[in-house]
Amino acid sequence: EDSPNNPAAIADNVGDNVGDVAGMGADLFESYVGSLIAAGSLAANTNDLALAYWVAGFGVLSSLIGITLVMKRNLSNDATLEELLWTIRYGIFLAGFLVIGFSLMCCLLMFESEAAWNRFGCIVVGLVA
Repeated sequence: EDSPNNPAAIADNVGDNVGDVAGMGADLFESYVGSLIAAGSLAANTNDLALAYWVAGFGVLSSLIGITLVMKRNLSNDATLEELLWTIRYGIFLAGFLVIGFSLMCCLLMFESEAAWNRFGCIVVGLVA
């Protein structure tokens, strides 16, 4: 019944994998949208609301840049697991630092000095946590 030569078993395994991946993608999207809705409901003014969307947008852009750099990194065919994992970490760290930079720029352009640093501190704490 579970033979790899049985087409029904193969189709069942493929369906299970598609369901797992689609479910994880749906959960990720729900978390992303949920965080935007929460930030929007807590916003005290339009600048606070706009900051949430600007940071989210720059987060997506930073992630795409990180993914691109991971894909462009040249690795040998006999790369070790540590080299492969460091490549992924490199993309994650780069995206995180880009988000920090973009967030600082947004905060300083949208708010007065003290308010900008307060909001930027909250963003950094959330990113590190």
